[in-house]
Amino acid sequence: MYQSVRTTRRDFIKKMAKLSAMTAAASMFPGIIFAEEQERGIPANANLDWKKAPCRFCGVGCGVLIGTENGKAIAVKGDPKSPVNKGLCCVKGYHSIMAMYGQDRLTKPLVKKQGRYVETSMKEALDLVASKMQETIKEHGKDAVSIYGSGQWTIPDGYVASKLFKGCIGTNNVEANARLCMASAVTGFLTSFGIDEPMGCYEDMDHADTFVLWGNNMAEMHPVLFSRLLDQRLKRGVKIIDFATRTTRTSMAADKSIIFNPQTDLAVANAICYEIINNGWMNRAFVEEHCNLRKGLTNMGYGLEDNYKFTDKPESITLDDFKNFLEDYTPEKVSKLSGVSVRDIKYLAAQYGDPNKKIMSLWCMGMNQHTRGTWINNLVYNIHLLTGKISSPGNSPFSLTGQPSACGTVREVGTLTHKLPHGVVMNKEHREFAAKIWDVPVENIAPKPTYHTVEMFRALDRGDIRFMWIQVTNPMVTMPNLRRYRNGSKKDDRFIVVSDVYPTPTTDVADVILPSAMWIEREGLFGNSERRTQHFEQMLEPPGEA
Repeated sequence: MYQSVRTTRRDFIKKMAKLSAMTAAASMFPGIIFAEEQERGIPANANLDWKKAPCRFCGVGCGVLIGTENGKAIAVKGDPKSPVNKGLCCVKGYHSIMAMYGQDRLTKPLVKKQGRYVETSMKEALDLVASKMQETIKEHGKDAVSIYGSGQWTIPDGYVASKLFKGCIGTNNVEANARLCMASAVTGFLTSFGIDEPMGCYEDMDHADTFVLWGNNMAEMHPVLFSRLLDQRLKRGVKIIDFATRTTRTSMAADKSIIFNPQTDLAVANAICYEIINNGWMNRAFVEEHCNLRKGLTNMGYGLEDNYKFTDKPESITLDDFKNFLEDYTPEKVSKLSGVSVRDIKYLAAQYGDPNKKIMSLWCMGMNQHTRGTWINNLVYNIHLLTGKISSPGNSPFSLTGQPSACGTVREVGTLTHKLPHGVVMNKEHREFAAKIWDVPVENIAPKPTYHTVEMFRALDRGDIRFMWIQVTNPMVTMPNLRRYRNGSKKDDRFIVVSDVYPTPTTDVADVILPSAMWIEREGLFGNSERRTQHFEQMLEPPGEA
């Protein structure tokens, strides 16, 4: 039986536009999965219990719905009510539940005995960990024990880790792998704005006219957000400019792809500033009212020295000083260095300089794990500050995040050596606040930071740290200068505890391996790139003794 349906011309055009958008997005990056596709694999008679959670991959913070049956997660779909992804799901999120069911999942505590790992009870494993901590503190002092976590930590995980080590034991030896991926973003904020409080949100994507992606392969790394850019191009004709060291799916989907020689993006950023000032595109009223000009730290060394400290200090400069500095960065000079044509440098500058265009700069690990990451963050902020295109709808320099809670856990509960919940260890009032909420004597909280991540592993090698508890991260793959730290962790008088879900090269160096509950096997909160804190409840029982 056929049913006649009246379709207006407007409805037809809308449906065709939607179909075109889906087809275009799917061809550019097959990682995106639309709501219609997500439902196909679910049996019509399935009696699933659906509950919501933030996705545990990357820092976008998409909302997903998890379908469980008989104590197992068996289906995933995007949450149509989520303001982040509005029902879309990328291939990583769509397959996220599979990560809980690998055959080599860690389910029992393992203790190294005579060079071999032996299954033991959780009580025996935790008693051993506690006794080794006490023994190390007694023999070498409280700063000889440490904990190293990650942006995979939930916010409560990080809170408890910080409370245990800073509030109870009394050492600031708490760090996270977010130091490796987000330190440049954080120090960029601090040195440009005086505080680590980023501006910008995903809604800016609905208002911007131009998007410049600084070394950021959004199509593959943040496909749900990139689909929002493509959607805006279909709706409003926005421009997407891929500025990168290599050709990717993002380059293919962009309106313009500009390839630069590695490490020369700093010079291009300065050339853009040169063009903005010399073409009269600077928003002088904004700069005079809201900006101070300072020369930053430049004597940076190579970065591999133990206990490295800067020898220079920031200095105030004038606008004329800044103009003189930029004389070395004319488009003609920078073109020879960067491999970017003079025409393309001028094109980029014109996009930023046009007073009638709103512009977003988007970046992730390309800038934040740069050898001069703080500088390149500063330089992109300089461009936005010179033009006044900042902190208004559609005008946003936006640092995206790679982990589900790198922005939440580190910033909100302070899982870095210098941080506290809502403050820093150097500030007496912040220490008093932390002591109050932790219900510990304020004297327990040391007033000086100890080691940042890289220095912490150096201290492990030197013997300043003898005990390290590593949770939900894999530093024996991700650390620079890795051979030194792997050898250091294996020294006879070091004790390494690793909490994780699967065996890794880091569990290989552990003295005790503790199996972890994963994601929706426990309750938690994550904080995403736009600083949205999202709660999820426990949906499943963890396997074995995890």
